[in-house]
Amino acid sequence: MTFIVRSQADRDVAEAIEYYLDQETPQSAERFANAVDVAYDDIIDAPTRPRVVEYGFREKKLKKFPYSVLYSIEESEIVVVAVYHDERDRAKLRDRI
Repeated sequence: MTFIVRSQADRDVAEAIEYYLDQETPQSAERFANAVDVAYDDIIDAPTRPRVVEYGFREKKLKKFPYSVLYSIEESEIVVVAVYHDERDRAKLRDRI
């Protein structure tokens, strides 16, 4: 399967890294980026394992961070649509369908 990260999901990651750099430490930002990479690898290894949540997206929670990777499986593609803070309003995800 092809693994695709939409530009909005890339922006989600960049914004979170910026937050951790500004509000926490560079090490926190690096740990966050690594957690995203691990989640991506887990999704690639077993794309159907995480449960289906809102709007038909699957959800892979990041370890040690309050974020989830939301993605869909479309034919032969895994498409990451968001890396969303767990307390953020998910109604806005409709715009990413």
